[in-house]
Amino acid sequence: MLRLRAPGFAPLCAPCAPVPGLLRALRGRLPASGMRPVLRRLLAVALVAAPIPAAAASAAEALRIAWDRDLYNPQAEVDDVLVPVPCGGAMVFRWVAADGTVPAGSSAATRALYGLRGPFAYRAPGEGTGQPALLVGKYEVTALQHAALQAASGGSCPAVDAAGRRVQGRVAWQDAVQAAAGWSVWLAERAAGVPDCASALVLCVPRVADGDRVMARLPTEAEWEYAARGGVKVTPEQFAAPLYPMPEGLRGHAWFADNADGRVRPIGYRAANPLGLHDVYGNVEELQLGLNRDRRYPGQVGAAVIRGGSVHSGAEDLRAGRRSEVPLYGPGGVIRAPDNGYRLLLDRAPGAVGPIALASGLAAPGAARTQPGHLQVNVDVAAEVRLDGRAVGRAVPGAPLALRGLAPGEHALEVSAQGYGRVRESPTVGAARWTQVAVALPAARGLWGWWADLSLASERAGLPSWLPSGVGLLVLTGVTLLWRRVVARVGAGGGEGTAPPVVRATEPEVAERRAPTVLKAAALEQPTLIPPTHAFEPEMIALPGGEFWMGSPEDESGRRSDEGPRHRVRIEPFGIGKTQVTFGQYDAFCEATGRVKPEDRGWDRGERPVINVSWHDAMAYAQWLSKETERSYRLPTEAEWEYAARAGTQTPFWTGRDIHTDQANYDAAYDYNDWGRRIGVYRGKTVVVGSLPANPWGLHEVLGNVWEWTSSEYAERYAGAEQRCAESKGAAGRVLRGGSWYHEPGLLRAAARIWYPPVIRNAYSGFRLARTLGGFREDLVPVTPVEGGKTDRIDEPAGAPDVTADPAPREDLIDTPRPPTLHASAPTQAEPRVSEITAPTLFCPSMPSSPR
Repeated sequence: MLRLRAPGFAPLCAPCAPVPGLLRALRGRLPASGMRPVLRRLLAVALVAAPIPAAAASAAEALRIAWDRDLYNPQAEVDDVLVPVPCGGAMVFRWVAADGTVPAGSSAATRALYGLRGPFAYRAPGEGTGQPALLVGKYEVTALQHAALQAASGGSCPAVDAAGRRVQGRVAWQDAVQAAAGWSVWLAERAAGVPDCASALVLCVPRVADGDRVMARLPTEAEWEYAARGGVKVTPEQFAAPLYPMPEGLRGHAWFADNADGRVRPIGYRAANPLGLHDVYGNVEELQLGLNRDRRYPGQVGAAVIRGGSVHSGAEDLRAGRRSEVPLYGPGGVIRAPDNGYRLLLDRAPGAVGPIALASGLAAPGAARTQPGHLQVNVDVAAEVRLDGRAVGRAVPGAPLALRGLAPGEHALEVSAQGYGRVRESPTVGAARWTQVAVALPAARGLWGWWADLSLASERAGLPSWLPSGVGLLVLTGVTLLWRRVVARVGAGGGEGTAPPVVRATEPEVAERRAPTVLKAAALEQPTLIPPTHAFEPEMIALPGGEFWMGSPEDESGRRSDEGPRHRVRIEPFGIGKTQVTFGQYDAFCEATGRVKPEDRGWDRGERPVINVSWHDAMAYAQWLSKETERSYRLPTEAEWEYAARAGTQTPFWTGRDIHTDQANYDAAYDYNDWGRRIGVYRGKTVVVGSLPANPWGLHEVLGNVWEWTSSEYAERYAGAEQRCAESKGAAGRVLRGGSWYHEPGLLRAAARIWYPPVIRNAYSGFRLARTLGGFREDLVPVTPVEGGKTDRIDEPAGAPDVTADPAPREDLIDTPRPPTLHASAPTQAEPRVSEITAPTLFCPSMPSSPR
């Protein structure tokens, strides 16, 4: 069956589509031999349309398209399928043949894709039999369409203007699923008076066999990839290639880093793939229906999968097989990343009683929406955790179990460990808040319970697991009762809060415990923006104090010997720059003091991070800014920097176990963990600050772009220097953190560190300011929820080797020294005890005192 959707033809609006214009359009698209059946079909439609029942006519009138065609279908084709949306609009879909036939010689990966079978029957022009097919959105959902879909759930209709043609970004997975569910209900209520898409020449709603309803939803990953590769419109060899055939070249088919200027673009300006789908690569990352859950971390709510790349993706990222993830929730609630959008697919609704929205596992449109809450369980010994009768994971001292996406209300919590009594509690989880409990497990009576206490105490004391002395057994058991109480309390952060818990130290109780104890910690403050008071002053974010694990675990790929010993560090509240200091901000200092401005290598100045500045230059800038603003600016200590960069995470990067050039500026010619997957693009220079996603605490480009000077003196092993400001006149090496545009991803890990002499200047080093807060409280506003945090999903192979080699130097940077690898000339200190490195005194003699 041929569906006529020619340019100049507006469904259900005869005056807008004169027959001669339609015939001219068809003559240009169809061969002469194909015109006769088309004319016969037009005549039949004209004869049948006259006696349309009044009810159908009124329904059609109500669903007339009022939008200009450029807003919903700027590249019209004769076999497009137009489905109505609220507010007088439409969304265009394409038939994607999918009958489950697998071509001979297909690989295992492509066999699974070819095996898809569509729920609809598509009859091609001149054919009488139906072919199973999918109905896939021709374009990514635009801003106008997204607003109209929200109107289906009770919202107001949007203003119709040209800006609505731009693809909608900043969409959460939850937003897309709810918009599709609301539209599904809206369509079901109006389908009776609208023709089936398999037999209509006009605006339609598709039907499926057995009278089941049709619903809109996000595509599964398999459906998306099958359509992106070109389905049966390409040869099996072309289908298996990273990209479908592109006669116009990649720039003619996709908006990406090379041609988009970092801005999401309108629909219809790039060529379609062989199935007639536009922007399957680039523009916005497209959300997928299924959530990813890491098998190694049970109890996770999951992360949204995104496919296709965006306007910030490099050419190497635009591949059919590439997939990334974005967390569902951040400290401020639902994550709406600027590059995330969606494309819809039509399907048969699940066979369930009630509205389609409920069958999809969502609240009905217009129903009250309650945000989920989160629970963190802190323990004093390694323990198994069950929630509401279901095993959800394992918590250990120093690594509490975080449970996200829980229904608000009371939950049944059960914590148990071999050799200890079982603890049952009923914590109440608040909506959109973190709740914490600290569980101290009582030792079970008997030999095993005593031995469990002894093992924990001997481990903490650095002694062997066996202790033959009965006296030692009794003494250490008594010590362990007190120590475990400290561990449980130290492991607890805030009782409730909107930000992820940050561990705080508390005073140990000395009273003997006689029963299971659950201790609720105090509420935490969230990261807070400090607006600048001067035009040349950087934006700062005030971070709450807390404790964190500094350094890398011994099994972290790429780890170097100076990243340990891993130890807990307590950080007092402080402020840190939202971005790296820019040329514009630093140039104001140079003009005010008569200093020579640093060279920018021809990359432009303005909002790019300042480069070619030494440690002394950065310190001088902080002193000048402190004097001008009457605030206490300085460089962050190494510990403060890592605390801020990690933002509550313990993975190699704040993005997770790996990182992508959509998230940081580095050289993607090198991969992390030697997984054989070089992903992303090498930009070859810095990027404008704030152009890449912020970490969960609101810091942009904290990994990559430029190495950041810290105020701390370098030492080969952590012994306290990482928590202090170095003497301003000393010549010892100063630590830099974060990696740069020139370096491989392994050097962007939160624990990675290098050092330079304080006089060195080069093209890949800059700095980010810190600020001593003291009692400063005014002019604080909450930080915007995290936007981004996307993580490429890579399954880690067993026994993956570490990557430690530096890349070969490039000729274009031969004039600037490459950052040194770990210098063996620094003095070696003995490994400190934890008690020696967790109570720092911040001493910054070079910083002027400030009244604020």
